[in-house]
Amino acid sequence: IAGKRVGIARGTNGEFFLDSLMVRHRVARDSVVVFDLKPEEMADALAGGAVDAIAIWSPISGRIQKRLGDGVRTFSAEDLYFESFGLVGTPELVNVHPDRVEKVLRALLRAESFVRSHPDRARSIVAREAGLDPEEVAAIWKVFAFQLRLDQSLLPLMEEEARWAIRSRLVPPQETPNFLRSVAVEPLRTVNRDAVTVMR
Repeated sequence: IAGKRVGIARGTNGEFFLDSLMVRHRVARDSVVVFDLKPEEMADALAGGAVDAIAIWSPISGRIQKRLGDGVRTFSAEDLYFESFGLVGTPELVNVHPDRVEKVLRALLRAESFVRSHPDRARSIVAREAGLDPEEVAAIWKVFAFQLRLDQSLLPLMEEEARWAIRSRLVPPQETPNFLRSVAVEPLRTVNRDAVTVMR
C-alpha cells in the first residue's frame, strides 16, 4: 500500500482500520496519499482511477465490488479489527432506572434467539426496515455475529480507538479514558450472566 492513493471517510472505522493495517505492516502514514471521500463517492473515485484503494465497510463494499466486478479485490482482517455496536445510556437511565435497561436487554436477547431460529425471516425484516436489497443483506449476513455480549476484548479495542482519535486530532488532546468506569456491567449480568466477561 506504500505509495498508493487511498480513499477514506475521515474519522470513521474505515480510517481506523487503514491506520491499524499500516501499523501492523510498518507502512509509514506519510507514504500513503489519503483522500477524504464520502462513502457514496468511493466507487467513482476507484473506477476513475482517482484512488488506488479504499477503506470502506459493508454493505458499501459489496455494492462497489458488484459494480466494478473482477477488477476489484476485497479483503478484511478480523484479527486486526472487529466491528461492534454498543448500547449507550445516560448515568441517570442506567443507575436510576435499571428496570428499563433490563427490559431493552431482554428484548435484544429475544431478537438474538429469533435470528438463530428464523434466519431467513430475520434477513427479510432487516432488509425491509433498513431499506436494503435482500441480496445485499444475505451477502453480508455471515459477517455478523448476532450476540448480545459485554466482552473483555471490547475494552482494549475502545482504548486503541481512543488513542488513535487523539493521535489523529479527531478529539482534543487528553489522556486515554478509562472505559471500564463507563461500562455498566450489572444490567446485562442480571438478565444473562454468561454474556458478561468484563473483569472489574
